[in-house]
Amino acid sequence: MNGKVDLSQLHGRAPAAPPELAMGFTLPPRRYCPHKPTPRQTAFLVCPRPEVFFGGAAGPGKTEALLMGAVQLVEHPNYHALLLRRTFRQLNQSNSIMNRARQWLANSDAVWKEADKRFTFPSGATLSFGYLDSEDDVYQYDSSEFQYIGFDELTSFTERQYTYLFSRLRTTSDNPLPLRMRSASNPGNRGHDWVKARFMIGQSPEVLGHEFPTRFFLPARITDNPHLRAHEYLASLANLDPVRRRQLLDGDWEVTSSGNLFRREWFPIEDDWPREVTGVVRAWDDAATRDGGDWTVGVLMARDGSGITHVIDVVRIQGSPLEVERLRAATAHADAQLTNRRAVVLLQQEPGASGKAYVDAQVRGPLSGFRVEVEHPSGDKYTRALPMSSSAQAGNIKLVRGRWNKEFLDELEQAGPDEKLYDHDDQWDAAASAFNHLAAHRREALSYTPVRWQTSQVHASSHDKDEQKSGKGHELGSLIKSRRWGPGGY
Repeated sequence: MNGKVDLSQLHGRAPAAPPELAMGFTLPPRRYCPHKPTPRQTAFLVCPRPEVFFGGAAGPGKTEALLMGAVQLVEHPNYHALLLRRTFRQLNQSNSIMNRARQWLANSDAVWKEADKRFTFPSGATLSFGYLDSEDDVYQYDSSEFQYIGFDELTSFTERQYTYLFSRLRTTSDNPLPLRMRSASNPGNRGHDWVKARFMIGQSPEVLGHEFPTRFFLPARITDNPHLRAHEYLASLANLDPVRRRQLLDGDWEVTSSGNLFRREWFPIEDDWPREVTGVVRAWDDAATRDGGDWTVGVLMARDGSGITHVIDVVRIQGSPLEVERLRAATAHADAQLTNRRAVVLLQQEPGASGKAYVDAQVRGPLSGFRVEVEHPSGDKYTRALPMSSSAQAGNIKLVRGRWNKEFLDELEQAGPDEKLYDHDDQWDAAASAFNHLAAHRREALSYTPVRWQTSQVHASSHDKDEQKSGKGHELGSLIKSRRWGPGGY
């Protein structure tokens, strides 16, 4: 079992995986790993690429493979491994990766310290367990140094949590041990999209190897585990809904669960919006986290005299408070010019003194001189979005054509009551706020004739200036266009 492994056959895809993926990694010591690795687990263990994802169907032994990889090099001094779940409850379940390790190592010479959730081996190597319940939990590892980090059920984590832990994957120049980032997961859950994109799932191994030569995706099938009582497990999976069954049975990354609030086909696309409207508002949803967590989103929406709502523009940013303020101020200037200063800036105020202080700072600072109104959200986001859902299903909401359309509709289609099934809710929450505001403030139709913005006030590219001179292009897009404000912006 210590020989080389032909991953080109194990990958199960054509063309074959690169031949260098069969190098001489030793398998885990038997006294720390009571199970003989399956061929697919062996492929996971011997792969020399720094970043490997073992993903797909349920049942092929993905969690055990992560644990095998963690104990693979514990006979070496200066080796430290970390295994993670998203929550402490998941980490502490009876069959969790931590409790499996305790069963494996119960009669070994490894010493368990309950307070630290850590095994120490005679060599001095350690195996630690942790969880990242919140975005800020990554900072507890800031002074740590690991040579192996494993994420169990990767799709339950955010992309920021995953990428941040690469900063803890390090060693000294005199330590010959490899640095390995390993993960395993089924399709689905809130992180489905970013995991699929990162490992280019659905494309050939050559494409991933060419674009990201340090990454490798190892597909998983139920049939990969000869120890599984497959017929009983298949009978259990038959009770699931069709989407989840395809994800867990077939390892299908193309099928996803849709929410029950919105459908893409409910939103017709229009080239422009009518200038005679009863109201226009830009509603903002502030990010709870930054740098890879939630987005700060602003949705510009108007309602015409016939009751049709028009989503004019969506801007998004993941950035510092100062970057958010700059975007919000530039957007407010652009909206004012587009609507003859009739656009309302709608802010959400969180409960408590800190929420009031934040809104006051915005009104007195970057939004000084604009029409600002404050919303005090009550109830859950799903309930607040129900009126917009009903209106969209009736065909009463249209989208103005823009680059933001796809990301906006992608997020709306995931919206539902179970927050575990989607990664972000910022766009549909801001859109629901704008819709509810317009519904509650119906006025006589007013004509909004856009006024061209002076390019000296908002920095525009030379291409944008040419469009402004020629009268071409979307008025708002030329004002706030900036790629660094995210794919939802212009």
